[in-house]
Amino acid sequence: MIDAGLNAYAAARFSPRVITWLHACFGGGAMLGPVVVGGMLQAGGSWRGGYAVVAGALGAMTVGLALTRGQLDEAADAAAVAALLPPPPRLAETLRRRVAWTGAALFCLYTGLEATPGRWAYSLLTEARGMAPDRAAYAVAAYWASFSLGRVLSGFAAHRVAPRVLLRAALAGAPAGAILVWTGSGGPGSVVGLMILGLCFAPVFPLLIALTPDRVGPGHASHAIGLQVSAAALGAGALPGAIGLVARRAGLEVVGPFLFGTAVAVLLLYGAVESRARITPPPSA
Repeated sequence: MIDAGLNAYAAARFSPRVITWLHACFGGGAMLGPVVVGGMLQAGGSWRGGYAVVAGALGAMTVGLALTRGQLDEAADAAAVAALLPPPPRLAETLRRRVAWTGAALFCLYTGLEATPGRWAYSLLTEARGMAPDRAAYAVAAYWASFSLGRVLSGFAAHRVAPRVLLRAALAGAPAGAILVWTGSGGPGSVVGLMILGLCFAPVFPLLIALTPDRVGPGHASHAIGLQVSAAALGAGALPGAIGLVARRAGLEVVGPFLFGTAVAVLLLYGAVESRARITPPPSA
């Protein structure tokens, strides 16, 4: 609910540049997570301390949102917002649009791809390739660091490059990073591959969110974004989980081929979604 609400709010009010920077904060938190928990474990503490840190951060965020709620409501011009995101039609009407479902499929597949390095890179590097645990933890942190840096840089690029061009370039570069992770063994090649993946993945989710009103029409955007975020949550859990089931039989080295194959599939699916959107321009409501 939080993810869908914030993304719908941002898509109605912010430019692709600002939305990309907003999502850079996600990468920053994801980067700090492995570092904080790894530091606690190295100091002899419990993994539960990481959840205590998260609980404190969420509490502070809740207080901050409560204190600034009035400013957030006043920040948007009501007439402008109504023009960008009019009252949505019924959910059933949105669900009857094929482009809403193809967009949800794209989010499901892409988010599963994005989540996989964060979930499985540490196990791949330590258990399958013999990398020291501390080095593997920093390799995962490097993935999220490049992810955050990529979103900051993409925010600047989105001011000068058309969002669709930037999105296609990012998706086209991801298979190269996946190949490095696949073939990098336990050396620096795997880490470089993870960093390339982070940079390439960085602008994808926020730009897909920002372009949703163009694909489905402003009136359907709120429902479509909720559907896409739900599909993204499903993909982020189901795809890495499926890799775990396969890895129990075939070994953790399946992660590399999965990253490459899924990166190519996402690139092709995005092309199909955009082609479909150009063939059938969405109505305004």
